[in-house]
Amino acid sequence: MERIGVGFSGGMSPQDIVECVKVAEDLGYESAWVAEGHGGDQFSVLTACAVATKRIKLGTSITSVYVRTPPTIAMAAASVDYFSNGRFILGVGTSH
Repeated sequence: MERIGVGFSGGMSPQDIVECVKVAEDLGYESAWVAEGHGGDQFSVLTACAVATKRIKLGTSITSVYVRTPPTIAMAAASVDYFSNGRFILGVGTSH
């Protein structure tokens, strides 16, 4: 089984990302990933994607540990996971 995802790392508005993720879900993509530091807050964008979709997995393509504290990352991740009904994947690192 092939697994295909799509990633976003800047240049698009949050609304455009949400629309693209909806199309990706309709096309059968497995996952959508949003990078940190290129426009809007990645957790907010992923929450909007979660509310607008039903099946596609949603992830951070990397949340920098230098930008947020561990408790802040955990709270934001828990919120996206809640709104996505468990479809959220947290990628954590030192940079994107």
